[in-house]
Amino acid sequence: MTAILTTHGLCKNYRGIKAVQDADLSVARGGITGLIGPNGSGKSTTIDCITGFTRPSSGKVSYDGQDITGSPSYGLAGIGLVRTFQNVRVYERLSVMDNLIVASQSLRAHGWLPLMLRSTAVKADEKAIMQEALSFLELVGMAHYAGAPAGILSYGQRKLVALAACLITHPKLIVLDEPLAGVNPTIIRKISGLIETLNEQGLTFLIVEHNVDFIMRHCDHVIVMEQGKKLTEGKPEDVRRDERVLEAYLGKRVGLETKGTAYA
Repeated sequence: MTAILTTHGLCKNYRGIKAVQDADLSVARGGITGLIGPNGSGKSTTIDCITGFTRPSSGKVSYDGQDITGSPSYGLAGIGLVRTFQNVRVYERLSVMDNLIVASQSLRAHGWLPLMLRSTAVKADEKAIMQEALSFLELVGMAHYAGAPAGILSYGQRKLVALAACLITHPKLIVLDEPLAGVNPTIIRKISGLIETLNEQGLTFLIVEHNVDFIMRHCDHVIVMEQGKKLTEGKPEDVRRDERVLEAYLGKRVGLETKGTAYA
């Protein structure tokens, strides 16, 4: 498979601390890539650099044939690169439906004057976006909350809404930051099934997740980071047996398959 996303020599420094060092990463188009590593290994900083929430100190990020190094997150959403956050963000006072409408890129093409005057074209697009938003809420199992304020949702339900908000932008690549953290087994199974279904439909995923069991079951390719550097990468079964990974992640006397909470 060809790569939809690559980094070359990616570095990020914070006042002398090298959070990411010369990271060369690749995400295959149409695949599910897992990014794992111990706490402090540089995973979160790496995806922040990729998705425009942190500017790299040096190096290059390429997405779908474009150099996107240092591009802002809102610009990347417009070309199909979006992400979720470990600490999920919703507009609590807005309805669940309105959260998706805010995330949609469709109305932004009209410009401020048609939006202010609510032209016929704007009204037609608003109706279409509402229908589309409802379809994505149905997909993630949250349609019955469409009119409810997002503030009443549980943490796991907010993660489902965040995924729907990504989908309404019509992405090519979704970066998921700890999608399973803090959610119950029912939501974990739901998220797992959605990732599989969406990937079968051609959507690419890059997943940062501490639940290694999940990564090994669902990912085609796994990248391991340690101390800001890429330690190794490969197929899940190869990474699982890599002595360097066992030592860095858990210690040699513990098998990698024991890390992570069960979800099935």
